[in-house]
Amino acid sequence: MSADTDGLSSYVPEAAIRDGLGRAALEQAAEGLVAAALERGGPDNVTVVVADVITTGGYLAD
Repeated sequence: MSADTDGLSSYVPEAAIRDGLGRAALEQAAEGLVAAALERGGPDNVTVVVADVITTGGYLAD
């Protein structure tokens, strides 16, 4: 985590981010992480992108 960012990780500890990602569907996880950042003093324009990486056949496409 970088100390000079104003992003999610500046306001929400890594363990809480990991926990938030593991407990909810993707959209709910993103909304919960934004809410957590705002509750901890984050700016009103917090953006969170949550993605799920899917592989087929065990390989990532080139």
